[in-house]
Amino acid sequence: MEPSLLHTDAGPPPEATAATVLDDLRLSAVITRLCDGFGKYRLDELYSAPLTDPAQIAYRRDVAAELGGDELRAAAWAYVRGLAEVEELLKLAANSDSPASGDAWFAAAAQRFLEVLRAFAAALKSTRAEGLSRLQEHLQRLLAAPELTALEEAAGLLAEVERLDFAFWVQGDRVVVQPRSSSPDLDRAILETFSRFQGGKAPEIAPRRRGREVNHVEAMIVERVARLFPDLFGRLRRFREQNRGFVAPWFSEVARELVFYLRYLDLLDELGLPHAFAEFGGGAGFSLNNVWEMALALDKGGEVIVNDVELRPGERALVITGPNQGGKTTLARAIGQVFYLARLGLPVPAAAARLPLLERIFTVFEKGESGEAPTSKLEAELMQLRAVLPAADERSLVILNEVFSSTTYADALELAGRVYRRLSEQGATAVWVTFLDELTTLPGAVSMVAEVDPEDPSVRTFRVVRRPADGRAYARSLARKYRLTYDEIKERLS
Repeated sequence: MEPSLLHTDAGPPPEATAATVLDDLRLSAVITRLCDGFGKYRLDELYSAPLTDPAQIAYRRDVAAELGGDELRAAAWAYVRGLAEVEELLKLAANSDSPASGDAWFAAAAQRFLEVLRAFAAALKSTRAEGLSRLQEHLQRLLAAPELTALEEAAGLLAEVERLDFAFWVQGDRVVVQPRSSSPDLDRAILETFSRFQGGKAPEIAPRRRGREVNHVEAMIVERVARLFPDLFGRLRRFREQNRGFVAPWFSEVARELVFYLRYLDLLDELGLPHAFAEFGGGAGFSLNNVWEMALALDKGGEVIVNDVELRPGERALVITGPNQGGKTTLARAIGQVFYLARLGLPVPAAAARLPLLERIFTVFEKGESGEAPTSKLEAELMQLRAVLPAADERSLVILNEVFSSTTYADALELAGRVYRRLSEQGATAVWVTFLDELTTLPGAVSMVAEVDPEDPSVRTFRVVRRPADGRAYARSLARKYRLTYDEIKERLS
């Protein structure tokens, strides 16, 4: 069986993640960036389908770790680009107006193909990752097989083409080609005639153009050259007929799988922020050090605030409160991104991450109301929760963002309490961004607060820390800043 860099066997493909989850976590923006310019590889299909099997995740993680090295990554990119060059040469061969030119392009593609495979197989010799080792062994077997050793003839044929010596001239629509030995060297004669205008020294004749596009005049010339050297071009034709289809689809799939890793690793290097492979543990809780949100980092060119998060054993939910625009939703998204990307087997946006392997991520995010919407904002949120709550269990992460903000505070607190207790009873891990400080007092809840500048509470620091909720304290500090305390208002009114 042909090896894959993404999985150890040919089992069923992983299930694709719902688009709403990718949108809510802004992973869709990250995936769009990763796929930009690489549409032919259909990378969105790979980035949208995280794994659930720890062994398969570890298999990918080992591949990604080795491809993180500069030398092997460069060799992998050389394979991808080299194979693209081979595909371009084969396209030229297929679309050439000159059969003889097409045969030569085909031989050039075969020669380049062998060069690409041999170079990549050599670069993989010292690899330790199982996926890359299996790939290297398979490449070596293929290179020794008759189907590929037959391609070695291409180098000799192309060397003979390079040594061809002929002359041609064009008279109107008539092209004449002859062996150079039987025709005068008009180039040299002209240059020598006009050499006195060059100080008595004839310049060197420029080498023949080595482009990949052949115009109709050049096609006529090549066809006449083929008639002049029928043995060589006959062997080129037979070589093409005997070796059609030498680039099997598997080689392109290897390139696709490599690009899956390479694009992501290059993007992490571009952002220059801390990243690491997540460590999966069997216990409850999780901890993230210097976690950051990838889509925001792309927007800001890597200038983001990092935070630390911990949910200890026995704790069921992070409840994040604080002022608007203070980084609460950004942190919730960052947590979701870490859990998601860890299951792709890729480094996560954090300096360190210890996680349970949660197989499903659900999101319930506040959606803006629309005049065309058939339901109200509250009804839409309740419909989302109706779908999420029955499925959320101990293998699930549920991220809720500012739900129930469109109803009264009392009703929001009642609804949120019911949802919280349901998730807790079912064993789900939750991250809840809310304006309801009271949720932080429920059993298993951990309070995190988006901080402001103590000297100026209107300034957000975008730091989110583990401490008791203090929404009223924040309101009092704002009131003092703008002289809107009860005593100050009373004094002004009097």
